[in-house]
Amino acid sequence: MAYTFGFKWGEEAKERLKMLSIAGLTTPEIVEKFSTEFNQKFTPSMIDQAKYRYRFSKYLLPIDKDIKIYKELTLPDDNYMISCDEHAPYHSELWINRKLAIADKFKITKNIQIGDTLDFDFIKKHPLLDGEKRKTLDEEFLEAAPSIKALLYFKKNWLMRGNHEFRVSRYTNSLIQAKHLYKIFGEPKWNADFIYSDYDKLNIGKKWLLLHPQSYSQVSTSVGKRMAEKFHRFIINT
Repeated sequence: MAYTFGFKWGEEAKERLKMLSIAGLTTPEIVEKFSTEFNQKFTPSMIDQAKYRYRFSKYLLPIDKDIKIYKELTLPDDNYMISCDEHAPYHSELWINRKLAIADKFKITKNIQIGDTLDFDFIKKHPLLDGEKRKTLDEEFLEAAPSIKALLYFKKNWLMRGNHEFRVSRYTNSLIQAKHLYKIFGEPKWNADFIYSDYDKLNIGKKWLLLHPQSYSQVSTSVGKRMAEKFHRFIINT
């Protein structure tokens, strides 16, 4: 039975047991805390039986203190230009010029591209339509020059991975990543002014999350809403 002598598991005790289990405390550690906090004698078997009775044991496991935790790319709160889906060489020079005009007016020197900066059309797997000609890598980089030149305006650029950047690794079985092709900027310039992320998420401070989901919904805002519910942050998704 999941009872001690003279002790009944009310909501307060069950909630406390749940939170201590989530925190990763072992059964002996929980026994010690419960004995002190509730002024009762508890045993390990009583705690284990209570966890089983109230179904805490189904999904709560002790935390491995040596586990490696992935730390997402996080930037401090600051003034950033944020844009996405330029798909160069199919970009809009009008909108790129507007972006630069805003950056110049407000003296913004840091730029974040939320994926699909280049289209990487030359390795797409979609079937060609009638009369359509697929661009070569040389053609794509040549025609993307205005978009690339615009990035050089900023002192620092963060390039996130979108689904089009993912085309490169998928096509080459991960032998080549988009970051390798982005080095057309030149090694010195790349190392000084560009940070490429292999991930499609980037945090700004403690409140904002920028992301480029791999899948979308036909229902407007539904992806952003789900991401906000999941991560408890303001979402900028593209």
